Amino acid sequence: MQPRGFTLIWVLIVLVILAAVSGAMLQSANTSDRTARAVARGTLIRIQEQNTLTYGQRLLEANAGTLLRSLPAASSYATGEIQSQLQRQVDEWCTRNIDGSGSQIRIYFSSTACGTELPAGQPAPVLQLNSTGANLWSMEAEFFLLAGPPSRPTVRRGTLNARYGAPPASTYALLSAGDTTLDSRVRIQGDAHVDGRLTLRDTVDLSGALSTSNCQVVTSGCVGAAEVNLADTRTNVMSILPTPAHPAELTGTLSVGQAGETAAMSTPSLSGLTIVASTVDLGVLASGEQYIRACVSFFSCTTYLGTTDGALHEGSVRNATLISGWNGAIGITPAGSEVVIRPVNPDAPSVARSLSLVVTGAAKVDGNLMYTQTSCSVDSCTSDLSTDALSIQASRVTVTTRTVRTHATVITDQFLVTAPLTLFGSLIGAPTGVSAQLYIQGDARARTGLAPVGVPQLAARWREASVTVGQ
Repeated sequence: MQPRGFTLIWVLIVLVILAAVSGAMLQSANTSDRTARAVARGTLIRIQEQNTLTYGQRLLEANAGTLLRSLPAASSYATGEIQSQLQRQVDEWCTRNIDGSGSQIRIYFSSTACGTELPAGQPAPVLQLNSTGANLWSMEAEFFLLAGPPSRPTVRRGTLNARYGAPPASTYALLSAGDTTLDSRVRIQGDAHVDGRLTLRDTVDLSGALSTSNCQVVTSGCVGAAEVNLADTRTNVMSILPTPAHPAELTGTLSVGQAGETAAMSTPSLSGLTIVASTVDLGVLASGEQYIRACVSFFSCTTYLGTTDGALHEGSVRNATLISGWNGAIGITPAGSEVVIRPVNPDAPSVARSLSLVVTGAAKVDGNLMYTQTSCSVDSCTSDLSTDALSIQASRVTVTTRTVRTHATVITDQFLVTAPLTLFGSLIGAPTGVSAQLYIQGDARARTGLAPVGVPQLAARWREASVTVGQ
């Protein structure tokens, strides 16, 4: 039998061990609780910062057109002035308390925003202006979105892209003056602009920027409400999901608030050949000269030759010179209800110079009209900086089912397409009669100022705003 003192000692030891274990458990619980609170607080801060950055991005996308309208004209000396004006405009948003917690929007187009310098280690944003043609400019304005404390900010980098100048209207793959609905039947490679109300249905396949003035009455500088129709619902631009520049069913970017384009266009006065015809056939001779045959009837036709020295001759050889220094314009009065425009050979080039067919009535395209210096594969075309180009202007333009591809700028109030068509060039007018797949591939030469004779010119201003933001 052990002594009682020995037993008491072991009891005390056990009690000390239990107390130590309990204390450790309480300390561990307190540490875990503090860690959990810290993790939750950090997560909340990160969410607030991401919300602030996303809200800043949405503001930029929703107001990109407005930002552009107040900028000074582009020039090789205007970089600093443009950068300062952009910063002044976005600084007006500095006082917004977007979530009630005091989170501030800081958008840096320059080294200072909302009175705060860029944090150390962040490079100053760069704005680049590049000349793309005679008095034509492209802009890439870098910006930073910042959230969180200046000592440890969360940063997103982005770019505001735009163009300035007075390009031909064919710089847009699609330019519409009236209310326009776009859906999956129309594919556009390039930029598009709508002055009337814009409706987007289904998936709209667009590679560039889609801008809208949203004007009820189209004037030179009209700008309507910042909204579009998504299906049958009128939607404010800040409510568009996932972001104002990226409606769910649009593959390109959307920009609202651009000034009206079509009312400010200037149409050149054309003087050239004037004829009456029921059919006009276009072809290219082996010598590279432009061949034109105009017929009033099957038995009454006249041929013309546009020579490489710029003259227009009557006859298929160099006979009498009708116009020396011919600009390529042909005014056509239909002999019947419409004039039919056809290629001499449907599988060969039909346009070898700049041509403008101005029809005082309706026109029908019957067959593939193609440029000499343009190569196409499937439905993709490329062209160098050659001058072969065609514009067709008529109150109504109908494209027959025999026409698969047309290289032209089409200017019309009614464009009727009942079979799949690739238009390499531009449609200036609403695609109101499109019941089949229409693929418009913009002619990149228009961005440098090159276009068929007779295409209207746009007013000199900023346009085609698009915002890209990294994550």
